[in-house]
Formats: sequence, C-alpha cells, structure tokens
Amino acid sequence: SIDPCNVAGMILIDAAPENKEIYFQEVLTDEHIVKIKKYLENPDLNSERIDKIKTYNQIDRYKRQFNFPITIIIRGLAQCYGSSWPEEKLLKVEQRLQLDFKKMSKTSKIIIARNSSHYIHNDEPQLIIKEIMEMINIINSE
Repeated sequence: SIDPCNVAGMILIDAAPENKEIYFQEVLTDEHIVKIKKYLENPDLNSERIDKIKTYNQIDRYKRQFNFPITIIIRGLAQCYGSSWPEEKLLKVEQRLQLDFKKMSKTSKIIIARNSSHYIHNDEPQLIIKEIMEMINIINSE
C-alpha cells in the first residue's frame, strides 16, 4: 500500500465516487435500477472486476483529509452510459458526488473538462498535461 506521507499531490481524473450506483437510483427507472444493482453486486460486470461493495466500504472506513494538494478533474459531457440511460441526470449526480472529493484536502481544486466524456485524457490531453505540470510546480515551490 502507499503511505500517504510519501504522496506529494494527487490528481483525480473523473474518479468514481463511492456508492455512485446507489445515488444513481434517484434518477433511474425501475428497469435501470435492476441493471445498476446487478452491476454493483457482481464484480464480473465491471471492467476492473473489483468487488465494488467491499471497495466502497474500505474507502469509507479509511477516509481522511490529506495535507497535500488535490486536483479533481470532472467530465463535462454526459456521453458515458449509453443512449437508453438518462445521461444528463446521471452526469449531474456524478458531478455532485465528485465535488465531495474537495473534502479530501484543504488545498483542493475542481476543474470541469467541458469538452470531455469519461476518458478526459483522450478528449483533452492538454488539460491533463497542464494540471500535472501545475501540480509539479506547486510541489516544487513548497
């Protein structure tokens, strides 16, 4: 595991908030709720093949505020889940949850990548490079 004492800064790129699938249910139809619950409960259905429930519980248990700067980059486009899903509503829920990442550091920064879907590093690579360079400069000036 990574010792937080050895971390100088962090950039979260459209990071998945814990329990997002539960919050998504606020805006989903019954049909979509059934699908999202299966996705949440079955690690074989997500590309990382992780046990999301176990992972979310671990995140919640070890949550704390860090002393290093954190930049949170959030996608601005709703194209992520598919045309049969309420994309705009899901984006608003996810953005609201990602804003909570600010609490992870007293020196946090939020950026909305207005021209990007989930893969911001593909859609706006210059934005990612700029923020990495800015983070390096902040760390080097301390």
